Parts: sequence; C-alpha cells; structure tokens
Amino acid sequence: MIAALHAADALRRGLGRAGQASGQWCDLYRPRGSSAPLAPRNRILRLPAAFTAPAEGWRTPGYGQALWWGYFDAAYTQAGDYLQRAETRPGAQDGGIWFIAAQEPLHPLLCIRASRLIDVARPAGASQSGVNSYGGVAKSYATPILTQWPAAILAGGSAGASIDPLPADITGGSWTILLPRHATITLKTGDLVTDDLGRTATLASTELTHLGWRTIARQATT
Repeated sequence: MIAALHAADALRRGLGRAGQASGQWCDLYRPRGSSAPLAPRNRILRLPAAFTAPAEGWRTPGYGQALWWGYFDAAYTQAGDYLQRAETRPGAQDGGIWFIAAQEPLHPLLCIRASRLIDVARPAGASQSGVNSYGGVAKSYATPILTQWPAAILAGGSAGASIDPLPADITGGSWTILLPRHATITLKTGDLVTDDLGRTATLASTELTHLGWRTIARQATT
C-alpha cells in the first residue's frame, strides 16, 4: 500500500515535470454551484499543462475525438476541474478548455476538451390541471439547471429522413454532449440545451459514467 502511494506520488511529479517542460500555463477552475464554472471566483491556481491524443507519440486528436491525455501535476487537481489555456497571441487559435474526466492513481490523466458553452434547463409541467392554454415547451417557463458550462459537443447518430425527401427538407441532427459530473445536479431526458451559437436541442438520453455525463441530444429545428 505504501509503495503504491509512493509510486502514485512519483507519477504525479513526473507528469508535472512533463507539463512544465512541454506545456503552457493554464488557469485551473473548480466549479462552485451551477453557474459559470470559469468565473474568476472559481479560479484556484495556475499550473503548466500539456495535452495530447491518447495514443503512442505526441499528436493532436483528429475529428470527432474529445478525449485527451493531460500532463500536469495532479496533486493539485481533481476530476471535474477545468483547465483553460489562453492563446499565445491574438488569433493564434491555440487556446483551449478541458475538464478532467478521471485521474486514477497510476493511470493517465483523462481530459475532455470542451468545444462550446451550454445552458441546460428543465421544462415546467402543465400550469394547472385540465385544459391549458399551451401544451408545448416554453423556454421562458423552464428552470435553469446549468448555466454557461463548457462542454464537448460531437455530431453523431442518425437524424432520420423523410420518405420522399425534397431539397428543402432538413431534419435536425443529433449530438453527443459530454460534461463532468456535478455533486447535486442530475441531467434528465427532456432537458433543454442551448449553446453559445444559439442552437437548441433536447436531451434524448442521459448516462452518468465514471468519466462524467454522456448524453445524446436531438437538435430542434423549430
């Protein structure tokens, strides 16, 4: 047991040295509450970190891959933390946001790169028993669940097609959305998701895994 703890500590120090040698300085954020994890109040420290694809060699993940290996000193971090790397210069597009999905002892540090900021809201039920004036989902009556959360959004799945498709017939796509777990919030089927591009989707499936939330959302077109 003691040997394993020493080995885990040595591995963390080694990852810290690797991040210092090959990475860049990142801000570390620890979410508090359900709103804006990257708010200044949630920043706890700065540390050097590097990220690479989960494979042999030092490379960048390709299209449709959100999982990265992180190289940083894990003595200061925990699963669910966010690391934000600023651009080296304006327009360089080499910045990024990652959340730590898992940091098991003696295992690689698994990180998910976020691509969008999302809001999640829960639609309200009928306002009264019997006949109501409107039976659809109204965003103005939805309860906010998460606000301004960095998430990985990946296109995937089949959206279906019309029996006799026409050039103007466009069906909504489906997304896989990855988020860190939250201590007090559970995502549910039917929750509404809106991203920073103004797109809206409905959660069709939610799964809490050891790496965090994996959900499937159906994009709304109306």
